Amino acid sequence: MASRIMHLVISNEISKRFDIDRARFAFGNILPDAHDNTTEMKKASHFKIKGARYYSEKILDSDLFVEKYNKFIKDDIYLGYLSHLISDDLWMRTIYRTYMLDSKYNVMEDKLDLYYSDFAKLNTLLINEFGIGKNIVAECVEIDEICKVSSSKLLKWVNFDFENRMDNLKLDIFKIEDIRSFIECAVEEVVTRIKEQNLRDCFE
Repeated sequence: MASRIMHLVISNEISKRFDIDRARFAFGNILPDAHDNTTEMKKASHFKIKGARYYSEKILDSDLFVEKYNKFIKDDIYLGYLSHLISDDLWMRTIYRTYMLDSKYNVMEDKLDLYYSDFAKLNTLLINEFGIGKNIVAECVEIDEICKVSSSKLLKWVNFDFENRMDNLKLDIFKIEDIRSFIECAVEEVVTRIKEQNLRDCFE
């Protein structure tokens, strides 16, 4: 899955194009990561499609999220949650598939430490490049798939992401241009979805 900082960058770019409460939308964009770090809880919070594999055309079911929470989907937090699911599905089908899977679609576990090390470096790189800040407003929301305890800790985790700046910014696995391309594509996918379903007034 993409990092919290990547989701905040995507959130910030999308917010420039719609009449949206940026702080609440940003919170929604990190909310699916409010899980207890178990595989089952992470699958639930990300609406993973049962039986989906890394080679599947679609891995996360953002449509199911919209269907279940249709009554609230135009709320900025729920809209941010949708943005997160769309972005993570793209991440799994592109970046993760390219960098972390072998020819048989097995995870190359020997790369996992470098993968997460690059995440920390990318946090610093992306914060600097996109100039994002901690403009996030946390609220209690009725989403069954998240862990209420973890959701209350999200802002602490985000604070750590911002404060844990790295000096060595040389990436070991990723190419920064691929991450930029992912962010751009994620923004466009979410913007297209919002427009197609008329979920928010557009500035364009």
